[in-house]
Amino acid sequence: MHTSHQIAFELTMDEQGRKVLRTIGDVDLQTGPVLRNQIKSATEPGESLVIDLRQVTFMDSPGLGTLIYCDRLQRERGGRLVLKNPIGMVRDLFDVVRLATVIEIE
Repeated sequence: MHTSHQIAFELTMDEQGRKVLRTIGDVDLQTGPVLRNQIKSATEPGESLVIDLRQVTFMDSPGLGTLIYCDRLQRERGGRLVLKNPIGMVRDLFDVVRLATVIEIE
């Protein structure tokens, strides 16, 4: 059973001028609301946001739901959400649920 429930963030810009929210730790039932608030506060209407998932070590279905919700919210605000660098079990989860048919993954 997984019990870490730790999450941290670093907001930077990439070479294309997009905001990048580097996410570190777990995206799950406990940390999903924290991620949702970070995404909301990191963007203005019409902006895109890249979520760098390279250092996310665990994600459950509520965490996945948070990303889907935030993507919908970004689209309603005229922007978009891009998920980047999912690895390990997070990448496997995305493949199983065919997330790339819903959210852009780089």
